[in-house]
Amino acid sequence: MRIRASHVATLVLAIVVGLVVLVIWRDRNVVGDGIETAVEDARLPGAGEDMENVPFIELETYHVNLGTIANTGFSFGEVKIFNKGKAELRIKDVQTTCACTVGAVKKEYNPIPPGGEGILSIRIDPRRIPGFHSLKTLTIQSNDAAHPNVKLEVECDVDPEYELIPPELDMGDMVKGDDSRATLILRQLRDEPINITEVREHIAKEMPQEDVFINFSFELLPEDKWTRPGKQEYLITATQGELCPAGPFERRFRIYSSIDRAEQFIPVRGNVTAPYTINTRTPGILFLMAPKEGGPPEGHSLITSESNFEVTEITTDLSQLETTVDQEGPSRKATIHVRTAPGATPGQLLAFIYFTIHLDGKDYRERFVVRGVVS
Repeated sequence: MRIRASHVATLVLAIVVGLVVLVIWRDRNVVGDGIETAVEDARLPGAGEDMENVPFIELETYHVNLGTIANTGFSFGEVKIFNKGKAELRIKDVQTTCACTVGAVKKEYNPIPPGGEGILSIRIDPRRIPGFHSLKTLTIQSNDAAHPNVKLEVECDVDPEYELIPPELDMGDMVKGDDSRATLILRQLRDEPINITEVREHIAKEMPQEDVFINFSFELLPEDKWTRPGKQEYLITATQGELCPAGPFERRFRIYSSIDRAEQFIPVRGNVTAPYTINTRTPGILFLMAPKEGGPPEGHSLITSESNFEVTEITTDLSQLETTVDQEGPSRKATIHVRTAPGATPGQLLAFIYFTIHLDGKDYRERFVVRGVVS
């Protein structure tokens, strides 16, 4: 078979076109000041489509900082959307990572013609922002097949109603069972008085609400103790709770007050030492696994000490678990065995084991989380 010159020319042309398309596609993954945009489900035009007759989205910026906004009422911002392509750019939706920060493109800017621009309107509701700083992400979904989901970061600070001194609580090294304490001051910054109603540790919804590591109390200081005349100050005290486990911990607490905004999450951390060691593969969590020889999922936790102790009052918040303790009277070690009970409901398992360690005349209350899958 003879290869004609026309065949060679056609092949060369196809290779050149392919290389050009590849370069264009790679370049379009980086727009604006070299900031990479999100590219999901990218594709080139199909057979028979004009490779130049497509929309191409670009944003004026991919990170907008609105500075300090008021702590009441809505605040607004705008970011331009450019269509650098040769077909209409249609904005399908603008999604957000938080209801406090939303975006929308008005009808008069949608669709955006080739070479044209539109406006993304941003609205921030400070009442939904916990604390005084916000960094959220808007995802702009469009018909640009190469860039269907472009992300815009929206950042701002909220004019604070108060300040915390220090801004976080570090309780340092504590001994299990001791009355360890740490304090901070809440200082009013605005003219409106602040009325604190409650201070408590934040517990996730799926966790028992009594699973508290740190207890909190508060008091309004006398006026002669205030740093600034007319600006209230509260003393907030954190105290080690009986379930605070041995080892390092970090939790969060919230201050509930008369301020009409979401409550701020404030870190509290520390390190607890105890005269015993509770051994689980993951600190504080016992994972139940099905034995190789078959049977219900089970797990074991070994407790050791340099002094004799006894494990008592072992309970669980879930009736689908069975617990036993392998210990013959006071000794320097004990093993807690946990397994799912016969007829346990299939699915994900989340439970708590509570027990007391009696050692040297003292009672130490402990707990660990139990996780597993019942098939």
